[in-house]
Amino acid sequence: MRSLHLKLLRLVIEDNLTNKQFEAIQFRNQGYTNREIAELCGVGRKAIEKRFARIRKILSDYKEN
Repeated sequence: MRSLHLKLLRLVIEDNLTNKQFEAIQFRNQGYTNREIAELCGVGRKAIEKRFARIRKILSDYKEN
């Protein structure tokens, strides 16, 4: 069951997230902070915080369906 859930989550991510959002998730999974991710992406910390807010919204919308 968990394997199916992970496959579905992967499809949601691939189909609904931008490359920048996916990049931010990859950095987060590697343990980087928002400030560090912002530096790596060449944007401000607030931009990264908004990026993660959009990611959470996409995932919560998927979860509700």
